[in-house]
Order: sequence, then structure tokens, then C-alpha cells
Amino acid sequence: MAKKILTKSAIIKVQAVVITVIIVIAVIAGVAYYYASLPRPTPTPTTIPIKVGLQLDFAYTDLLVACYYGFFEKEGLIPEVHTFRSPAEIRSALAAGDIDISQSSLFTVLKSVASGIPLLGVAYGRRGSQLYITVRSDLPVREGHVEDLKGLKIGVTSLGATTDIYLRYLLKNKGIDPDKDVTILATGVGAAMIAALQAGTIDAFVVAAPAPQIAAYDMKIGKIILRLDDYSPFSEMASGIIVTTYSIAKNKPEMLRAVVRALIEASKALRGPEGPRIIRELLTEKLEFSASEECIAKIVEDVIWHTAIDLRIKPEHLKIVHDLECEFTNTPKLAYEQVATMEFFPQDYTPK
Repeated sequence: MAKKILTKSAIIKVQAVVITVIIVIAVIAGVAYYYASLPRPTPTPTTIPIKVGLQLDFAYTDLLVACYYGFFEKEGLIPEVHTFRSPAEIRSALAAGDIDISQSSLFTVLKSVASGIPLLGVAYGRRGSQLYITVRSDLPVREGHVEDLKGLKIGVTSLGATTDIYLRYLLKNKGIDPDKDVTILATGVGAAMIAALQAGTIDAFVVAAPAPQIAAYDMKIGKIILRLDDYSPFSEMASGIIVTTYSIAKNKPEMLRAVVRALIEASKALRGPEGPRIIRELLTEKLEFSASEECIAKIVEDVIWHTAIDLRIKPEHLKIVHDLECEFTNTPKLAYEQVATMEFFPQDYTPK
């Protein structure tokens, strides 16, 4: 078979093709390098809108801080705040799907679930009951002496409410019959209690901040004789529950995980060196609260003391409150998973 020999012109053509291929490869590489060196736009993080229901009230401290101090935004949540006049309105809004989350007491969540409202606690930010007993300043009631309350008219927010149940438990365990040795009256909250104390309609009242501090340190008409959280089991209670619905928990788990992460960071901030400044600013600027410096300082102290370290609603927390509720009301027994969950916490969550 004859051996083929390339002619000079054929060799030149092959060389031209090779050179062309090399040039094309070089151009492509150069273009790729150029575009690779260009600054890349920062991808827009995914944001999740969240409808938050609250009252402009101390009971909603954790959500207020998360909403107004950027903790939700840092977790990709865009809060849409809806304000309400009462906890009952908030529960209705949750049940109707008008809001995604709110803050409530564990006691209220238990009552709601028992009555068919599908609420679910996902975290808590307040520790203890947060309740104080305040008496008229002219009465000979000694600090810490529950027995001195005998014969007095004591105001609670409403009969069957947390203030009523916890007062009855405390009195009973101190050997005082709540139905015979004292008179328990429903007076409403906050300002109504202070007015009743000032008018002499009641001799004492049970409620959380700020009414006790206002009566004692601003108006000087009362004296705080007892913080319930200095006594067991109140000190082991969970309160200030962040609550949602079964439907939201099922359909928006990532949103709730972000909520929990934001609350964890908000709790750290409140317990850190910036905590007093944040709380004071929240009181005086966001809530437009006005009182004496002594009164504000006492409220700031109260908020920090009651800020939870471990935000998980544990079965033992639920049991304490549930046992009290079942003892003094006709609330049926409920399983933990009907009322609360810890599933939205990071797996590596360590309270600190």
C-alpha cells in the first residue's frame, strides 16, 4: 500500500486550523476569566413575612423587643405588627388565622386548648409567675408575711384568672382559707386595681408589673410585700409563652424556627450589658410609659429578673401550671403535645 505524503499546502492548512483552534480556546478562556473576575451581586436573602399580634403592654416584652430591635429581621423575618385591646381579641385573631404568633400566659393557653381553640406554645421568654402582692401602705402588713393578709379584701384581675388561682394556691399552702379568711374581688387590671386600692375598695391586689411598682414607688399609696416567684412552685413556672396555632406549626415550620432563633438572641440581649438600656427605651419611647425614675428602675429590674435563660417549654413547666389549674378549675387533663412543643429549637441549642 502506497504511503501518503502531505504536500506543503496541506501542512500549511493543518497548521492554520490548529492555530485557529488555539486562538479560539484562548479567547474563550480570556472571556471566562474576565467574567469570573467581575464582582458578583450579593444574593438577596429569603425573607418571610410574619404577622405578630400583641398589645402595647409589659406582658408582651419579648415580642416587642424582637419586633422593634431587629431580632426578627436578622433571622429573615419581616414583622407586620397588629395591635389589639385585649388577650381575648388576640386569641380570636389567632384562631381565625389573622395573625401568626402572639404572646400569652401558659395558663391561658391551657384554658384555650381545653375550650377547643387550637393554640400551641413554641417558646417562652418570661420565667416565674411575674406576680406581686401589693397592699395599702397604711396597713400593718409585714413584708413576706402572708398570714398578715387575713381579713383583707384582695383584688385580682378576674375570678378564675391566673392572679386568682395563684393567690388561692399561695394562701392555701400558708394555712389561710381563700374563701373564708380573705375576700377576693375581681377588679380588672392595672389602672383599675390602683384606683380601687386608692379608693379603699380593696386593701391589696395581685398582678404583674407595672401596677405594683407604680403604686409603691410612683404614687406611694401601696407597698409590695411579696413576689410570688420567691416561693415554690411559682419560681419554676414558665410564663410569657410565644403562641401560635396547630395550622401554622404544620404549614410554616421554617418561620417558627426563625422566630425561636430570634427570641433566643433577644433573651441574650436583655440579660446582657445592653439589657437595661433596651428595656428603659422600650418603656419610655415605644410604650410611652411615664413614671418616676425610681419606679422605672424597679420595672427594668423586674423585666431582667424574669427574662428566661432556657426558652424551652418543658413538660415539667407545663405540669406545674396544669396541676394548679386542674386543682382550682374544671379544666380537663391535657397531654403535653396538645399544648406545647420544643421541635422548633435548634438541635444544638444550649441555654446560656
